[in-house]
Amino acid sequence: MKKSILLLSPVVLFGALSACVALPPSARVSSQPVTNTSLSSSPAPTPTSIPDLPSPRSLKVGEFTFQELNAVGGGGCGMSLWKPTRERVPKLVFFNGLNEGEMWMKIDGKLVKFQRIAASGEEFYGQTIAQTFQNEDKTLRVEVSVALGEKGEIESIAISSATIRIERAGEVIELSPIGDAGC
Repeated sequence: MKKSILLLSPVVLFGALSACVALPPSARVSSQPVTNTSLSSSPAPTPTSIPDLPSPRSLKVGEFTFQELNAVGGGGCGMSLWKPTRERVPKLVFFNGLNEGEMWMKIDGKLVKFQRIAASGEEFYGQTIAQTFQNEDKTLRVEVSVALGEKGEIESIAISSATIRIERAGEVIELSPIGDAGC
C-alpha cells in the first residue's frame, strides 16, 4: 500500500479547524426551546433620541405694520401692542380698534379679525384692562390683560406691560408686549 502526504494550504487548514471549533449555545440550531437568550453580560445599548419635530398645527404669531392693517380695513384709534424690544412702533402683534370690539392679530402669516366677547376692569379709550376675543370660526381665542402706564401728551396712555394668551385646539402661546392706547 502506498502512503501519500496531503499538503494543505493555510486557508484550507484554517477552514477545517474553524469547522471543528465548538459553537456557543446561542449559535447552535436546536429543536429544544431556548431558555437563556442573553448573548453577553454587556449593558443594553442606549436608544438614540430623535428630536421632536414641530407640529404641523403649530401656532405662529407674527408682526404686522399699520399699512397692512389699513389694507384690511383696520386701524384708527385703539390699542396697539408690540414686542418690548422695539424702540418704535413699526410692527404690531396686536391692534384693538374702536369698531365694536374689532381686534387684529397676524396668525400663521395672515391677518385675522377677532370680535370681543368679554371685557372687564377699568375703561380707557374704548378699551378695558381685561378683554377676551374670538375669531369668526371660533377656532382661536385671545385673552389680553394690560397694566396702564403714564398718560401721553395728546389723547393717549402707555401700556407699560401686557399679557396676550392665544389658544387654538389646546395649544397655548403667551406674549408679553408693551404699547399704547388712544386716538
